[in-house]
Amino acid sequence: MRGRVLVLLLGLLIALPVPRAMGQDSPAAPDDGGGADVGEAADSAQPVQLPGRVVGDLNLRSAPAVRADTLIRTLHHNEAVWVAESVVGEDGDAWYRMGDQEYVHAAEVRLPQPPPQTFPGRWIDVDLDEPASLTAYEDDQPVYSALAIKGRALSETPAGQYHIRRRVEDETMDSETLGIPHDDPHGYYLEHVLYTQYFTDDGASIHYNYWSSDFGYPGSHGCLGLSEEDAAWFWNWADTGTLLNIHG
Repeated sequence: MRGRVLVLLLGLLIALPVPRAMGQDSPAAPDDGGGADVGEAADSAQPVQLPGRVVGDLNLRSAPAVRADTLIRTLHHNEAVWVAESVVGEDGDAWYRMGDQEYVHAAEVRLPQPPPQTFPGRWIDVDLDEPASLTAYEDDQPVYSALAIKGRALSETPAGQYHIRRRVEDETMDSETLGIPHDDPHGYYLEHVLYTQYFTDDGASIHYNYWSSDFGYPGSHGCLGLSEEDAAWFWNWADTGTLLNIHG
């Protein structure tokens, strides 16, 4: 009897793995889709709720981790994003969550920084620190932000508080109207410049800049150059009298 019981006990020990092979649930396989990263990120989340722009090319990922299985697609320079919250990624760096399982590395996103002061109603904050940006505010709430080409060293965008003086939807910009020959280093002749909103007497303005896409960096004669989509947005949102607060 004792020998038989011993055999049965050994049989039980040996048979322990058998029920799993016969169809019982097995332990979960390692999650290679980033699920653990999302859970850990949620624990570190801090609300942001700001419009932003991509600086350079940037990979959109399904989790805050740089792995082949998290890549969704590539975002491009000056592409608009809405940042919901900030999280700590697998690499220990700050990441931004934009949507459900949509993350980007925070270092490559330009968010509006707290302005020096706020104003009632609609107004535009112009931050000349690179990459330069325009942010539309309604009272103290940012509603839209875009990268902008700013003035070069010899013709910097003027700092200070200004108001939109006049607006021209489609025009030819000619430096000779300001007494500057076309062959002068400050000269220019540009046809079909869209959505121009002047804020100084000497021609500084917000406008569509179709001859360059280096948004965020110096490249103008003092104007604030935008993509066509962004210039159209500010044209439709702003009006004569809208305040610009320019600083850097």
